[in-house]
Amino acid sequence: MREKIFSEAVFFAQQAIEKNAKAILALAGQTVAGHEVSGWLALEIGDKVEEPRKIIQIVSELESYVTKSQYPFRIRNKIISPKEFFTEERTRAILKKAEFVFEKLEKLLRERYGLGVK
Repeated sequence: MREKIFSEAVFFAQQAIEKNAKAILALAGQTVAGHEVSGWLALEIGDKVEEPRKIIQIVSELESYVTKSQYPFRIRNKIISPKEFFTEERTRAILKKAEFVFEKLEKLLRERYGLGVK
C-alpha cells in the first residue's frame, strides 16, 4: 500500500494557487519573485472577484505552508515534521480552501483575460 504523504498535497495546492496568482499579476504588469503573492494579489483583484478578502486570507494561509510542507519546524519547544503536522483531516480542510481560491482565480483568468485550465 502506498504511503499517504499529505504534506505533498498541500505543497502542490499552494504551488497551483501561486502560479495562478502570478499569472494574474503578470497580466497586470507585475513580476513577483518568491512565494509571497498575497499582498500583491490583494491590490490587483480587489474589485475583480467575489469575496476578495476571503481569497487573500486563504492565499496568505497557504503561503505559510510553503516551508512547513517541506521541512521540519518548531512549535513551542517541539520539532514537528511535515508528516506529523499535515494530517488527513487538516489536509482535506486546506485543500477545500485551495480549491475555492483556484476556482475564483481561474474564473478571473478565463473571463477577464481569456485564459484558464481546459
